[in-house]
Amino acid sequence: MSGLPFAALLLCLCITAGESQKFTITVEHSQINVPVGGDALFSVRPSSKGRSGDWSIYGSLAVWWIDQTVSVDNVYKPRAELFTSNGSLLLKSVNVRDSGEYRVNMVPVSGSQTSATITLRVIEPVTGVTVVANDSTPLENLDTIALSCDASGPVQARAWFKDNQPIQENNRIFTSSGKAKLIIISVNRNDAGTYKCIASNSFSSGSGETYVQVYYGPEMIRIVPERPVVSNTVSNLTLTCFALSVPWGIYVWYNGNNLLQTGQELRLLSARMVDVGSYTCRVTNRVTNRNSNLTVHVTAEAPKTDDNITLTAGAIVGIVLGLLGMGLIGGVTGWFIARKTSGIKDPPQSKSGRKSTLDTNTVNTPQNYENFPRNEQGASHNAQDENSTYMELNLGDRSVYSDLKR
Repeated sequence: MSGLPFAALLLCLCITAGESQKFTITVEHSQINVPVGGDALFSVRPSSKGRSGDWSIYGSLAVWWIDQTVSVDNVYKPRAELFTSNGSLLLKSVNVRDSGEYRVNMVPVSGSQTSATITLRVIEPVTGVTVVANDSTPLENLDTIALSCDASGPVQARAWFKDNQPIQENNRIFTSSGKAKLIIISVNRNDAGTYKCIASNSFSSGSGETYVQVYYGPEMIRIVPERPVVSNTVSNLTLTCFALSVPWGIYVWYNGNNLLQTGQELRLLSARMVDVGSYTCRVTNRVTNRNSNLTVHVTAEAPKTDDNITLTAGAIVGIVLGLLGMGLIGGVTGWFIARKTSGIKDPPQSKSGRKSTLDTNTVNTPQNYENFPRNEQGASHNAQDENSTYMELNLGDRSVYSDLKR
């Protein structure tokens, strides 16, 4: 220290002190992102109080000040606000045109002018998100579909979902760079569903979706009732055809080569022997242009009863009444015969064992045998007695026949 003159030492101290008091401006963020319609704050911290300064964009002055006096360009006047305490700037209701580099110049009370730069990025919201497929009718195991996620506004990220579940990518289902497209190779029926894309940026997001239908079939065709089909001739028969098909198949029924009707159901009313034969269901898919056939053979038979005789309740009642009537008639007839026969037999013996005192001459009188021929009236008593019952029943006494007839 003794070797240096005092004046030189004082100059060195002044230079060192001046360098330590150099004026600087520190910025909180070198870039700020603000959505459309938001407020942008350009925050700065000078190392000491600035006496004057200005803000410019694209080289044009927007705001300037000296001490407490502030001037704003007419373009920014309704929206710009300056904080003279530290020179920070607030720009309200920004739009896309406000994006760019903002430069602040500041002059301290003592010292040299200095500057700092802040970049403003005004971000539009994500709107109008749509999902569009390249193929509206993909066929199973044949077609590959690509779903595109488009949106208005800057998109920073995209995410894909199927039926509200995140999609797991693999060697068949994957996304392009930036996930703008979702690709599904060789689609199958399990790929059908609702696909959603969510597009977003720092301040907003939007979503779009579409339903993907995979077309297939017809396949696994069947007819109910199952084969073989045996129909009762006194009841109706309904054949119903089913098949897996997307879209819904077109059903047509044939009997041999004869077109019967369209629709899933075929009804045979009181199937008769003439309805016996083969019935074919044909299912056609109008999108895949495929069809599938199934044929059943229908046989008809009468309902089975004992001895193959069908008896109604009325017939059974009639038979019972007829049998009862025959028994009644037979009983009445027997009673009349017994009564007539008992009237011409030998008179009963008395309790003493002797015969009745009826005169045999009275029995042999001609008027009792008037039904016999005249040349037989002289026949013996025994012959007349043997045939008297028969002759009286057939010729003489018609009351029994009349009663039976009535």
